[in-house]
Parts: sequence; structure tokens; C-alpha cells
Amino acid sequence: MGARHEPAVVELIVEGMHCAACVARVERALAGVGGVGAASVNLATERATVRHEGAVAVADLIAAVERSGYRAHVPLRGSLDADEKRRRQEIRGQGRTLAAGTVLTGLVMVLAMAPELRRWPTAAWHDPALAAVTLPVWAWVGRGFHRGALRGIRRGRADMDTLVSLGATVAFVYSVAAMFFVPGAPLYFDTAALVVTLISVGKLLEALARERARRSVGALAALWAPGAHRLRSGRLEDVPLEAIVPGDLVEVRPGERIPVDGRVQGGSSRIDESMITGEPTPVTRAAGDKVIGGSVNGEGTLRIEATRVGADSLLGGITRMVAQAQADKPPVQRRADAVAAVFVPVILLVAALAFSAAIAQGRPWVSAMIAAVAVLVVACPCALGLAVPTAVMVATARGARAGILVKGAGALERMNAVRWVVLDKTGTLTQGRATVVDLMAWGLGKDEVLRLAAQLEQTSGHPLAGAVLARAAERGIAPGPPAEDVTAHSGAGVSGRIGTARVLVGSHALMVERGAAVPPAMAETAARRAREGATPLFVARDGQVVGMLAVADRVRPGAGRAIAALRRMGLEPVLLSGDRREAAEAVARAVGIARWEAELDPEAKAAAVARLGALGPVAMVGDGVNDAPAMARSHVAIAMGSGADVAMETADVTLMRGDLRLLPLAFGLSGATLRVIRQNLIWAFAYNLALVPMAAMGAIDPVLGAGAMALSSVTVVANSLRLGRLPLGVR
Repeated sequence: MGARHEPAVVELIVEGMHCAACVARVERALAGVGGVGAASVNLATERATVRHEGAVAVADLIAAVERSGYRAHVPLRGSLDADEKRRRQEIRGQGRTLAAGTVLTGLVMVLAMAPELRRWPTAAWHDPALAAVTLPVWAWVGRGFHRGALRGIRRGRADMDTLVSLGATVAFVYSVAAMFFVPGAPLYFDTAALVVTLISVGKLLEALARERARRSVGALAALWAPGAHRLRSGRLEDVPLEAIVPGDLVEVRPGERIPVDGRVQGGSSRIDESMITGEPTPVTRAAGDKVIGGSVNGEGTLRIEATRVGADSLLGGITRMVAQAQADKPPVQRRADAVAAVFVPVILLVAALAFSAAIAQGRPWVSAMIAAVAVLVVACPCALGLAVPTAVMVATARGARAGILVKGAGALERMNAVRWVVLDKTGTLTQGRATVVDLMAWGLGKDEVLRLAAQLEQTSGHPLAGAVLARAAERGIAPGPPAEDVTAHSGAGVSGRIGTARVLVGSHALMVERGAAVPPAMAETAARRAREGATPLFVARDGQVVGMLAVADRVRPGAGRAIAALRRMGLEPVLLSGDRREAAEAVARAVGIARWEAELDPEAKAAAVARLGALGPVAMVGDGVNDAPAMARSHVAIAMGSGADVAMETADVTLMRGDLRLLPLAFGLSGATLRVIRQNLIWAFAYNLALVPMAAMGAIDPVLGAGAMALSSVTVVANSLRLGRLPLGVR
């Protein structure tokens, strides 16, 4: 069997899209290029993501987009700024045009409706004057709609531009014809002007709201340092970020952003990592500590060796995951797109039927025409196209600010259906490192017991030995020279010689085997600590037990509150661990989990997840390589950001700072996002289902329809923006 290759991905920026019908058209055009496997277009971000197998020329993709009536280009480095400037210029241009159009439309309304002005400048010239004032509104303010409609006609398609342009043009052209050929007939110049102006107001408000949503995402781009001070051959030089490679030494001065992921080689400082990890308290970093690119240096000067730069850095990964989530389409979006693809042709048919029905009923053909125009302007798939992507865009940006990274929009929808939340123990519910939680001495001082244990353990690489050495360092105890004749006893402990004394550090069984009697009080404390999940280590010197250290992996702060919050959400937590039963039971009891299994290897964990999956959707939360098989079998895989890279690669969601309290926040974000999406879609569908029939029956005039259509899109975007202010906190 040949090697399986992941499809290549190309991103394009697509300009000129207005509604869900535009999205469907661009996706069809891209999917029609040979070699393309899938194409996904996001109206809110104006981006197309194309996955393809083999060689596909980017020029062919751009040509396909342009044949469908839109403009496209590849986002090069710095294009974020260029596109932002382009959008701002477009918005400023829209604003200027609309300001002039509003003044002219106001004049049209006054001339058309004020009785004392109906003979201005004279009775014969009043209607031509009204036409002259309306003309620039129809032709200049509405030029974007007309151009889009003409492009669509040339390519045999119809979209929002078609509806607006056709509605305004019918009203304007009819009024001009009636002015010359049907003296005394009612004229609709005010309708033509108001339709164009009101819909343009709605488009401007929509553009402003979408720009606000984009800025919430663009905050990630602002975290990149503008450059770096590189130290080479004893000299400092200012260089762009692209010039830094792993292994370079950079200097970061007080108040500057750290340009790379790296390790501190010199200096110490407090660093604000809140925009990366969501942790609000600055952390102290000194020689040997890791630092994150994009975080802000405090009062000290640091010299840092770069380990990961650019797209390979943590910030690069965050930016990539957020962009991927926004390009991804949840199933609900695909269903909405399928409706939007046939929406405009159906509306054109409804408008034609409304006109024909009015004529058949004997209504004047002018009344029939106004009903058809009302149908055209009241119906627009803009709200339908914006309902999902704006909500996903704002939600993923809000999550990133809190330290919750969502890899795909589909994960937000799947999380909302989860019933079981499976958690690994070590590194997920616990801190993932052994710590001395109790120390007893018998016949010696506690510091002397700790010194003996540390001196014997300092040649060992076992995690329990690391815990002993760490506690000795905390208490300022120097272990002294390493012990001699050190022997490791598999699964039991270690023995050796310190000076002339024979020293043992290990389990109760090792003490019994070597004839070292354990004092009853110490044995009782050790048994209690073992029931609590700790590992007792006895210390003996020359056959006499002189102390006991209890070593345990502490439960993460806030883990119990996080589990309680999950229960309040109706989710059932389950603990699956590869550790011994006593340790798993102790942690489950400490955090409030009733259902647990222990002594599971990675395959057994995956099988347990599959069994739960048969009872309802499962989210698996883990941090290590051994969790990856179970995470792959779950409906939603959630990784602790402090864990292994393979767990984060497998994950749909990553909790950046390894804080378990982020877990209920992630589920809360998912629920809030789905609620907003449902509200948006209900509004978009209900709006059209209610108003289109009313317009067809002549109950809504075109002016009211234009105002309602503009309000529809703005309402959807404004509702999505509420997610940016979503409070995220665990009680």
C-alpha cells in the first residue's frame, strides 16, 4: 500500500462577495478545477480554503474565481495589513458616497411629498427635476449593485446585487417612462432612491460590524513583535523576525514583546503571558526558563536563545488554529449554504408570480409591478450567509483570548452534543509531577532524613527521585557528594553507601526484605497516605528506619470546581487512568468523580472511550502520548496545553495554560455559540418566510422592504458580536 499524503491547502482572499449565494457560487467554481478535493469559502473573513491532491496551479484557482464574477489573490506576508487597509478604504468610500446619496435622497423625498413644492421649479419641470435628482442616487450610489447584476447576467447567475438592482431599476425606469408617456400616472422616483439608499446604509453598517469582528481576530496578529535585537559575534543588530532562526540569541528589553519561543540564557524578569495563555498574573522567568513569543517583557533585560520561530512558534500555531477554525464549516453552515444556493432563483420566480397574480386579479399593472419590486428588495440571502461565519469568527477569537483554542468550527457543534467527559489522571486532573506531600523523621531531624534521601537519589532519573531532590532544594539542603555502590531495586527503591553508612530509600517491602523495621506510627501514616494515592518512601540507615517521605502527584488547583461546573452543565465526568487503583480512586474522590477505572494501558483507554461512545457522544481530555489513541476514538478530543505535542495535534480543542477550569468554559463557549447561530438562522429564515409572502400580496411596499432587509443583516452580525463580550468564569 502506498503512503497516504495529506491534501495540500491553498488560501485565497476573495473580494466582491455579498451574500450566501456568492459563497456557494465561488465554492462551485473552485471545486470545478481539476484536482481540487474540497473548497470552503467564508463570507465574514473573505477567505477561501482549497484542499487539493497533486499539482493544482494557483493561477487556475484565481481564474476560476474571476470567471464566477469575483476577484481573488493569494494572501502574501503583510497582506493582512494590506487587506485591512483596502477594507478601510472601501468603507470610507462607501461612507462618502452614502453621505452624498442620503442628501440627494432627502431632497427627492421633499420634492415628491411636500405639497407646496409639487410645482417647483414649475409645474411642467417638477417631474424632470425629480428625475434629475434621483438619477445620481440610482446610477452612482447604486453602481455597485448594478455592476454586480450585470456581471451576473453575463455569467448566467443571480444574487443579492440582482435583486437590489432589478428592484430599483424597475421603479426608476418605469417612472421615467410614465413621466413622458403617461401624464398624471403615479411616479416612484422616491421608491427607487430610498431602496438604493436604505440598502446601502445596511451594507455600510454590516461592513462596519464585520470589521469589528475581524479586529477581534486581528488582535492575534498584533501580538507579533515588530522585529528583534539579534546578538551575533558580540554585536547587537536590529533585524526583522524573518531573519531569526532557531539557535540565534536575541535580547529583549523592558516593555518589549518577546519575538520568539526560546529559553532564557541571561537575565531575569517578570513576563505578562496573558494574551497567549489567558493567565492574568505575570510570571518570573530567569536563566534556563522557557518563554513564549508574543508575551510582554517586564522590568528586566533578557537574553533568549530562539528555539521556535515564526509559524513554528506557539503564537504561530495559535494563529493557524484560529484561522483554520474560521475557515472550517460546521454541518449547520453547510445546510444553510445548500438553501442559499437556490434562494435567489426562487425569489425571482416568486416576484414574477406576484406580478402575474396581481394582473390576473385585475389589479393595475403598476400595482403589480410594485408588488414584484417589493419581493425583490425585501428578500436577501445576506443574513443567511453571515449567520454562521460571524458567530464562529467572534467565538473562536473570544476563546483564544481566554486560552481556549478550537481547531475547527465543527468541534464547537460536536461539543454541544457531548454527554460524557473522560479525563486522564496524570497531567490532566493532577499537575503531572511528583511532589513530597509528607515527611516524617524517627531518631533524626527531618532535614537530615531529607539530606540522606537526596544524596542517595541524586544519581537516579526516576520521577520520585526528582520529587525528593526538588524538596531538598526548596529547603536549601545541599545533598553533598553522590552515594557510592548505588543499586536500583526494580519497582522497590534504591540502596547505596554514604560514607560508612548503608542507606536504603524505597518501599515497605524493600525495608522488610532488608530487615529494617518500620515504627508502627510511621507504618500507620504511610498506609493512610497510600490510601490517599501517595507513594510512601521509607529511609533506612544501617538497618534502622529513620524516616518516611510520602510522594504524590497533586491535584490541579480548581479541578474540583471544574468537575462540579461540568456536572451543573449536565455532563458526566469519568476518570480513566493507567495508574494503580489506590491513586486513581484517591484523585477521583478528591475532585468529585464517581465513575473511574484504573490500571488501563492506552489500548484499554481507547476501548473504554468507545464503550462510552455507544451510550452518547464523548469528549476525551488528555495531555500525553498515551492519551492519543483514546482521544482519536472520542467525538471531541481536548488537550491540556502543558502536555505533549502529539496530544495537542490530535486535539480538536486545546486548553492553553493547562488550567482545568478552562474545560467548562470551553463547553460554555460551545453552547453560547450554537445558541447564537440558531438565533441568527431563525431570524434569517423567519424574516424571509414572513416578509416575502407579505410583499408578494402587496402588504409591504418596496421602501419598507429595503429598510427591513438592511436591518436583517445588521441584526445577525450584531447578535454574533455579543459573543465577544461573553463572560467566561467558573463559580
